[in-house]
Amino acid sequence: DMNFDFHVLCDGDPKDFMLHFLKTFNCVFGVALPHNPGGSGWGDGTTENVSMYNRVLIPNAFSQYKRSIWLDSDTIVLDNISQLFQLDMENNCVAMSLNGNPWNREKQCLKRDMEVWNYDIDISNVDSPQAGVMLFDNNKWINMEMTAKFIEATKNKNIKGKYVVQSYLGYILMGK
Repeated sequence: DMNFDFHVLCDGDPKDFMLHFLKTFNCVFGVALPHNPGGSGWGDGTTENVSMYNRVLIPNAFSQYKRSIWLDSDTIVLDNISQLFQLDMENNCVAMSLNGNPWNREKQCLKRDMEVWNYDIDISNVDSPQAGVMLFDNNKWINMEMTAKFIEATKNKNIKGKYVVQSYLGYILMGK
C-alpha cells in the first residue's frame, strides 16, 4: 500500500515557492512556530536554519497519525517504503540507523558528537543516531515527552552537540 499523506515542511513564505510546486505537494507552512525558534532560543544558539529542528516536532504537529517518517531533503527513496509502517519498533518511540561508518565503531558513538560533555558518564560506547531518516511512533514520542526533553537538552550548559540534532537526540535517547 502506497497511499500516504505527504507533507513538505517549509520554513519560508508561501510566495517564495513555485506555484506548480505548491499544487503538487501538500506544503505545510509555519510548522516551526511557535516551538521552533532556531538560533534564537535553543540548539547551538547560532544556527538560523529553523527547518533543521522540524523533525523533533513532527509527532506533535501530526499527532492524528500513528506513525510518521522524516526524510532529509537530500534523501532519495528508490522503492516502496510502506513496510516501514509495519516495522516492529520494539516499544521505542523512534527508529533510526546508527551514525557513522559501520566499520568504525568510534564514529558511531555519542562521544564523537559532543563538543562539551560535563558529566561523569562514559559515552564512548553509547550509540549516536543518524537523524536524516527517522520513523516515529507519534503516540509514544508524545507520551514520553521527547520534544520537551530535546528542547531541554539544547539549553543544558553541561553539553554541546557538534552535530546539533543528532547529538541531542543521542543524549535524550540514552535516558537523559
